[in-house]
Amino acid sequence: MPFSATINLGTVGVAITSVKLYGCTGTSGGNCTGCNALTGYENVSVSTFPLTVSGIPNGVTYIQAEALGACSADLVKQCISISGIPGATPAPTSTMTPTPTGTSAPGSTPTPTGTLTPTPTPSATTPGATSNCEFVVSANIATPTPTATAVYGCGDTVSDTYIPSTFTTQTKYLDLSDITDGDTVTISYTANDRPNRFNIYGNGMLIENSGWVGADNTYAGPWGAAGSLTDPDGSGSFTFEYQAGMSYELRVDVGPANPDANPSNPSDGWSVTIGCTPAPTATSLPPEVTFSVSNGQNTSSSGTGSSTYTPTITVTNGTATIRLRVTVQTGYQADTTLTISGGGSFSPTVAQGALDSTFVDFTLGVGTYTNVTWEVQAISDGTFTVATSTLTQL
Repeated sequence: MPFSATINLGTVGVAITSVKLYGCTGTSGGNCTGCNALTGYENVSVSTFPLTVSGIPNGVTYIQAEALGACSADLVKQCISISGIPGATPAPTSTMTPTPTGTSAPGSTPTPTGTLTPTPTPSATTPGATSNCEFVVSANIATPTPTATAVYGCGDTVSDTYIPSTFTTQTKYLDLSDITDGDTVTISYTANDRPNRFNIYGNGMLIENSGWVGADNTYAGPWGAAGSLTDPDGSGSFTFEYQAGMSYELRVDVGPANPDANPSNPSDGWSVTIGCTPAPTATSLPPEVTFSVSNGQNTSSSGTGSSTYTPTITVTNGTATIRLRVTVQTGYQADTTLTISGGGSFSPTVAQGALDSTFVDFTLGVGTYTNVTWEVQAISDGTFTVATSTLTQL
């Protein structure tokens, strides 16, 4: 896991305006070996120290500080052992704070008496080198602490800052597992100082981003020419749809500092609030039944004989309950049979002498039923209507 450490510069010659920091894996003859420049710390003003250096890779045990400015040609360097590396045996042999012995000519070796032993690389024998290029590190590297892997979720606000003037990307890890598939996640952002671009990655793939936004729209950068920011007031939001099982990250691109800013090299600051909204629940529409014009609703049968109807029944939005009702005059009888292809056969019978009606309820799923036969049989003296039959939806 990458870790952080703190550097405090002590005696620094007036000709040294900034330093470049390297992460190194060893030393040889007092010089750091296996060094790689630390991203974001290629040109750090000496005025920013003490400085917490973050993102130091695993395996790095030394920090090399290299003087820049007017002394860069003199190759003035310091190789500094890191104490208290997480999971490693601390390198220092005592607990005292190193005390530089004072000024020295280029190439001399300061002798601190504390835990960490900075060993300056002798400067090149450049003619005219003066004590203005002296470079002594005091207090060196404090005991570093692991960079905690913070995880952010719904309702959280995450913010960060960045001091170096160069471009970088800061990554924050998201845990959205408490919401469900299809929910909407809203990223509300504010770019306070420099332009930023807020990106959401899922399983390492770009899902959605804000484009370059920021309050300072007066200079060119990765976003294009001056005045070309997507959202020049620096605040806004965008959404994406959560997919269960996907690993999400917020990656914030930090633009380089405005070269014309006063004071120069303004640090960056940004913030993001994470909002989560459940996916809308699908509205469950009630079942609906329609009957064709020839459905025979409220049809009657008079006299002795039968009447046959061939309705079309259509059911939408789920399973519908339908009622077949037959009403017969007192003293008469009628039999009604409804046969539906794929739906069944339904036969309420009204006995002779009934005072009211009889019915049967049945259910049909979504579909259109065309092979329907509805037959009413009535027995009477043929002078008036004796049976009335209807199909209705409950």
